Amino acid sequence: MTIFAACGEDAVPIGVGTFYPACHKYNQSTLALFLQTIIHTIDYRACLAIQYTIARFTTLRDELVHHHTRTLNSQHTNPATNLVSIVSKTQDSILGVTWSDGHESTFSLPWLLERGFTPKAQDVWLNEIYKLPRVPWGSADFHKVLRRFSFSHILESDAHLLEWLEWVVTYGLAIVEGTPNRRDQNRRLAERVAFIKKTHFGEEFEVQAKAGASNLAYLATPLQLHSDLLYYEYQPGFNMLHCLVQAAGGEEGRNQFTDCLRLSQILRETQPDVYKILSTTLVDWSDIGAERGDNWFALHRGPVLCEDHSGQFVRVNYSHQQRDSHFTVPMDQVNCWYEALAVFSQALHHPDNTVFFKTKPGEILTFDNLRMLHGRTGYNNTRSERHLIGVYMDNDMVFSRIRVLREKLRRRPAN
Repeated sequence: MTIFAACGEDAVPIGVGTFYPACHKYNQSTLALFLQTIIHTIDYRACLAIQYTIARFTTLRDELVHHHTRTLNSQHTNPATNLVSIVSKTQDSILGVTWSDGHESTFSLPWLLERGFTPKAQDVWLNEIYKLPRVPWGSADFHKVLRRFSFSHILESDAHLLEWLEWVVTYGLAIVEGTPNRRDQNRRLAERVAFIKKTHFGEEFEVQAKAGASNLAYLATPLQLHSDLLYYEYQPGFNMLHCLVQAAGGEEGRNQFTDCLRLSQILRETQPDVYKILSTTLVDWSDIGAERGDNWFALHRGPVLCEDHSGQFVRVNYSHQQRDSHFTVPMDQVNCWYEALAVFSQALHHPDNTVFFKTKPGEILTFDNLRMLHGRTGYNNTRSERHLIGVYMDNDMVFSRIRVLREKLRRRPAN
């Protein structure tokens, strides 16, 4: 049921609200699940449309809402309730609603606007709050993309913490410099955001050449472009590698990175057949190993390029060493997939798409593990003991911290 109520002469002009509405703090007697907002104007006066889609709840009925958690405390809804009247209160930009059972609710106009069904309102929610816009880049832009942040500033300032996280989400990577050269510093940085994601390698893992290695990263030989833990369905999205000791040779131990957000866009536009194969063919990725007395057999099936329901790139799965010997697709798809993979592999290593650089002791390389493929050039382990400490975080925790910090900082009074 949709009801339109034209605002009268004393109506409040309706403007754009904040990105982070004071939900139920602006008026804590309010909670709603259903509201639509401004769709057009009549005689330059705003008109409010409220679409009754699910139900209505207000904190005037305490049994329906839990105040401190700002969540519903109800087992069901009553879709038969009808809207009787709408009253605009101009003095404080509050919309009053009286329901058919005599129950009254109040809603702030910005709160309604931000929950509207208009393209603008939904674009803000989906692309600035739910997720952030991402900027693809190639090697020509890398000097502008690789930004450095101060370790001490991130620990001491919420503004610097937010700026760093937003940068990594937007561009895919950043370096945190000035880090004390101790093993526990990655943990300090991760706990500034949320907490470390534990994997079968533990909470912290060491990247260092060693005998009896359970992973190719633990060798001094070149490490091909790959994403970490792609054999996990719930793959960690945020990777942090703290350099304690770097390889001595100038060209040895260099990091290699390719932005697969950009690469997926290029393939979609220039070679759509290749893109379709790589984004629809399920591949078996696995890892079998043992470390610290623990054995594991991790297995996940997913395409090389993963999309969400709207066709947007969300994840890359690529690691030759983790591609399982099983390939569970119809035989007539095998050759086509290998041909498409060859195109993808060549594009990964094209000079326009890939970059090389080297971190120094005291630097933490932070990057989006779902978007960036990373590798490493080989090094002579007889001359130096290259040593990194790594940790992972879940992107859910990263986005949660970004939203909390944005709300906190943008509500802060001006100086």
